[in-house]
Amino acid sequence: MQSSRIAVLCSLGLVSFLLGAEPADFSEPAPATIPFTQTYDFTSKINGAAYRIWITSPTKIDPVVAYPVLYVIDGNELAGTLGYVTTKLAGPDIVSVSIGYPGGLDEWRVRRILDLTPSSDPSAPANVKTGGADAFIRILNEEIRPFVASRFKLDPDR
Repeated sequence: MQSSRIAVLCSLGLVSFLLGAEPADFSEPAPATIPFTQTYDFTSKINGAAYRIWITSPTKIDPVVAYPVLYVIDGNELAGTLGYVTTKLAGPDIVSVSIGYPGGLDEWRVRRILDLTPSSDPSAPANVKTGGADAFIRILNEEIRPFVASRFKLDPDR
């Protein structure tokens, strides 16, 4: 019985296609949102490069509570997943910060190589910059962490 229904539905879809049925009207794309998450772009005063951070906050913020904070790299790929994990699975009482870059995946790949390599690599292709880890650590400690701490009461031990 179930397979008969499926066959009928498939047949109707094929007939509709063959008869030139009009496709559905779709809206223009809209930005996706991650619940309880704010996105901030900034230009570092340390290296002059642009960064994007996604901060996922606790579902209910209590001004008396000092929250643990989790910082992750590769925010361009992980912000949505991390937002879900921290609000649903890890518990609602954590601040998570995903660090990435404005722009597309090509820029992300180039920038992360620079930021995550500790020294210049002379064997790297000419168009690949390396050796920016020291500056990136400073950006995290001197720019990103203070920015997050200005918005949430954070637990310094967690």
